[in-house]
Amino acid sequence: NRVLGEFEQVAEVDFDPSGRRRLRLVENPRSDLVYLSIPRVELSDLEFVPLFVLRPDDVRKFDITYLTREHVDEVEAYLFRLQPKEVVRLPEELFEGIVYVDADQLDVVRAHGRLLPTRSGGVFGNYFKTLELYREPVDGHLFTTFVRADDVISARGETVRVRLTLRFSQHERIR
Repeated sequence: NRVLGEFEQVAEVDFDPSGRRRLRLVENPRSDLVYLSIPRVELSDLEFVPLFVLRPDDVRKFDITYLTREHVDEVEAYLFRLQPKEVVRLPEELFEGIVYVDADQLDVVRAHGRLLPTRSGGVFGNYFKTLELYREPVDGHLFTTFVRADDVISARGETVRVRLTLRFSQHERIR
């Protein structure tokens, strides 16, 4: 129940002309991790985190089930379960899980689930299968601002709880 080390990376996220997300490091990562080594070549694994949970064009690809309505983080929200209708194969990626939709604005404000297809390989390949994403208004649009995932790893003969926390800030509209 104590922090044994941290890894911190500051990067800019943007999109290439084909619409694929890319990360550009702003400064060298800082790490004092004891049980997990993150080689620089594997930092691209952080790109698995979905920034957009549900695009309007993708709605037809899901079975969407209404679950309930509840008060979440000062917002009255509808909860829906999203499940892809078909098996998801790369390069396509779809979200599977629960989305919280603001009852007034009808925007996804929170999501809990995983990205399909599941990853394998890389430093994060077997970990952080389930993510929790929070979206907040920025200049009239909702953006992912916080992502959290917890997992347990076995390393050096010990079982260690690990937490992934991503914070997104300084959002800008890409023209």
